[in-house]
Amino acid sequence: MLVVEQATLNQMIREAPRQGYGVSDIRADDDPAYALIAAIQEALKQNSLRLPSLPDMAFMIRQAADRPDCSVDDLVQLITRDPAMTAKLIHVANSPLFRGFREIESCKDAVIRLGLEATRQLVTIYALRELFSTRHAALRQRMQRLWEHSIQIAALSGVLANMTPGLSRERAVLAGILHDIGAIPAILFAEDQPQLVSNPELLERLISETQADIGAALLQHWQFAGDLIEVVTHAEDWQWESGQDQATYADVVIIAQMHQAVREHRIGLPPMDQVPAFRKLALGELTPERSLQVLHMAEDDIQQLKRTLTA
Repeated sequence: MLVVEQATLNQMIREAPRQGYGVSDIRADDDPAYALIAAIQEALKQNSLRLPSLPDMAFMIRQAADRPDCSVDDLVQLITRDPAMTAKLIHVANSPLFRGFREIESCKDAVIRLGLEATRQLVTIYALRELFSTRHAALRQRMQRLWEHSIQIAALSGVLANMTPGLSRERAVLAGILHDIGAIPAILFAEDQPQLVSNPELLERLISETQADIGAALLQHWQFAGDLIEVVTHAEDWQWESGQDQATYADVVIIAQMHQAVREHRIGLPPMDQVPAFRKLALGELTPERSLQVLHMAEDDIQQLKRTLTA
């Protein structure tokens, strides 16, 4: 859970500087969001935000899978401590995404079919679901929208990664789940700020201004790899350029977000073929029209991925 002690936070809000910490163009006199944004930015700078912990199951599985000598039995021993997680992995192993010639009935057979890396990513995804919650009834709808958006981007990212050599579908799905993870602490922060609970526009401003920085700090806190930190840092930046010829997971998430924005008929988007990330997917062989066609043809896969993620 979040975050800064309330007395400390109130003091930070009162003393919030009029410039700096990523909001230098905002004036406190002109913008009611300024002091709240500046307080969060300062708390991040001072390492005084108490960020949510990675769920225990995800932490244990990732730690075990990082060992060079990790085996299927090692992961199975950990996973079977959690019957619900075991059931989810058996379910996904029997889904059309992974289904083999016979029905899987044991955790070990599920891990063998999925593979160590896919198991690692799927356990992390399922464990993260518990973080998308809030004790405040008025904020639950916003948290649910965040989860639903993350699921949609995750599914699109998985399909886009599948058509791009060198990328893992499961890691792309995890990247999609994580891309807005910084919004969770921002929403939890709002639980103790009545002006944010009662003013959705103010809350959205706070989220948009802080989620990239909070997300990067959160993944660093969890000791996630740099390519995933890159995702949360640049997911909303259409013109971001990695400097690499090979597509990255940040590139995949950026284009997944663009496709979702097109589906939602959002205005003000740049032409897709002018977005640096787009030119790297599928070895640069996509056109905007073909990209939309491919995703339309892959709609069954997208829906199956979404069902898998919400199992």
